Amino acid sequence: MNTDRTNRLPLLLQNTATESGAVALGIVLAYHGRHCSLNELTDACGTTRNGTSPRKLMHAAMVEGLKGKWQPTQDKLKECSGWQNIQTPFISRDRKNQYCVILKAQEEKAKIYNSAKGLQTCKLSDLNSQEILTFSPTSNFKPSKREHQLTERNADLLKPLISKIAVLFMLASGAVIPTLMIAACSAQFIDQFLEQKRLSFGIPIIWLALIAILISISMTLLRNTIIRRMNYVAQRFLADSIYETLFTRTISFFEHRRSGDLAARLMYPYNLPRGAIINCLTPALGLWTNTLLVFFSAFISVQLFLITLTSFVAILYVSYKITIKTKPNLAIRQKALSARTSLALEMIDKLEDFKGSATEFSILQCWHQHFADTVEQNQIIGTKKIIRDSSLNGFIFASRALMLGIGGLLIIQGNVSLGNLLAFIFIENQISDSLYAIPEISNSWQSVQGSLLLFSDLQQAKKDPWNSSFKRDLTLASEQSTCIQEISCKAMAYAFSQLDPPFLHHFDLTIHRGQQILLRGPSGSGKTILLQLLAGLIEPTDGMLLVNHQPIQVIDSRIWHKNVSYITENTALFECSFLENITLWREGCTHEHAIESAKVVGIANFIQNYEKGFDHFLNNASQQLCNSQIAQLAIARALCAKPTILLMDLDSSRLSCEDEQRFYQYCREQLITVISISERSLRYIPYDQVITINDGIIVSQNHPLPGKQVVES
Repeated sequence: MNTDRTNRLPLLLQNTATESGAVALGIVLAYHGRHCSLNELTDACGTTRNGTSPRKLMHAAMVEGLKGKWQPTQDKLKECSGWQNIQTPFISRDRKNQYCVILKAQEEKAKIYNSAKGLQTCKLSDLNSQEILTFSPTSNFKPSKREHQLTERNADLLKPLISKIAVLFMLASGAVIPTLMIAACSAQFIDQFLEQKRLSFGIPIIWLALIAILISISMTLLRNTIIRRMNYVAQRFLADSIYETLFTRTISFFEHRRSGDLAARLMYPYNLPRGAIINCLTPALGLWTNTLLVFFSAFISVQLFLITLTSFVAILYVSYKITIKTKPNLAIRQKALSARTSLALEMIDKLEDFKGSATEFSILQCWHQHFADTVEQNQIIGTKKIIRDSSLNGFIFASRALMLGIGGLLIIQGNVSLGNLLAFIFIENQISDSLYAIPEISNSWQSVQGSLLLFSDLQQAKKDPWNSSFKRDLTLASEQSTCIQEISCKAMAYAFSQLDPPFLHHFDLTIHRGQQILLRGPSGSGKTILLQLLAGLIEPTDGMLLVNHQPIQVIDSRIWHKNVSYITENTALFECSFLENITLWREGCTHEHAIESAKVVGIANFIQNYEKGFDHFLNNASQQLCNSQIAQLAIARALCAKPTILLMDLDSSRLSCEDEQRFYQYCREQLITVISISERSLRYIPYDQVITINDGIIVSQNHPLPGKQVVES
């Protein structure tokens, strides 16, 4: 096997365990010369919340132009025959449906590509392989260009900063002038003093040196001001970009990611600029200034310049090589840090559940695994840093020793004056300070790349084509409105991936304005999927969803979501007042609307029992409120928006019989179409339709109130 090809594999890492099969296929394709993004690979492999399957993986490989077959190993890869003669990478699957790529295997050890940790070397006996998939390219296989680097994909992030970066480099170039002035003035002063000339000669030299110092201070202050401004601009721009990117992705993207992980990514607008601008760009500007100083030092002494240049190039080369070697480890460490933060957020958010089920130590053990991964990568990186720092110190010490020795000989020969040697040493000290900053630049840049790797995951995720929430014509949603008289599902179907059979089958349903419809069926029957389709959160993979006899895509999504309120079972309550939790700071949701909605669901009296009433600050809602009160707040929040359609993926029987009847009566009076699920007996609520769903199919569709007229406006 060509070792160079395995070392040049792209850094493709899974974000969740479900993506291990997609990553494994991507590494095999990259080995043969075809580069795909993680998003393309997950689509091709039909990745769902349960990952992918051997059948799907084989199908994706065939579509990409590879042929192969699965061979059972039953955890005895070392004892199986045939794989020793394989000259190309092959995929291994274990009992937990996790995949890795075996790049090269010998008698005892194997070089593998772990989809979570990149390149690794392990013992064959440690590989719990159930089966392996070997590949070979077919005539249909077509190599592709190497995937764009992170810096190319994120070039838009630099656009607001390009002019400021240009000014900074101009200032960094100009900073050479006062440094050379100070060095020249010092050299002249020493040489004139040694020649025993009158001290009056020193007055203009001192003035020039003071002017140079003032110029240097002014340029430094201006540079720091621009950098602070850049940091602010970058934070604002990144905050807009990440927020918009995150909330315009499809629902499937959120289902494949941990909520804590996504929450951690919202901190990137604050972490990325600091790493890129403060920790990376600032020392890089100093390095640029001192690189120019190296070349200008040739005017003092060519011999001393050659010594400095050799040392400078050697240190840059060693730092570059170590940086390249630590790049995968820094990216993996960034992934582990993100996973650790994600799990910590989930632990805090669901502490009651863990403590109540005595699983707090189990989840803590899982968190410690991410912590151990971070420590492991830090140890690897630390070892390589020691080599780099030792080399750096050695080169700097050797260059200074050579400079003093050769400089002394040049002074004896009369080729260089003592003043010029001291000036050169002054310049060399300036250069050394920047050389010591090279490791900091390297580490900061790699950490930034690790963060960009996760941001790139957001960028490459499939965008919701109907979502227009972030269009800049903000008046559209408020000025336009639509009267939703009828919603129709025509042979509507939904599949979790392009390789999975439809979960929802040929769904036909017509809903008129003001109707109240009950969905019934066992858990996993398809009720939530249907509600998400009607809410416009996911798209049907077949058939049509019509609104007033037109495709739903004709309506602006902002207008649709203003007319449709979707209530989930897991209601998010914020640490703010009851009033703000109901209105959610929406325009048009007034204090009066909030009180009216709270009265409808029967929670107004409970809220007004507090001293401040609706202005009472709700801190740690899960501790203060019971499940039925949280459900009441969720429904009150939806009603406050004055929706046309109310979709309730929440069992309305959490309300008392009286509150539930009052709620449905209010919705009928206001012509609000309600589609809900409930476990309560039908005799309490006069539903217009009762639809029973099982395995994604309508089993029965009853009309308890035949002949009831639906009021039209």
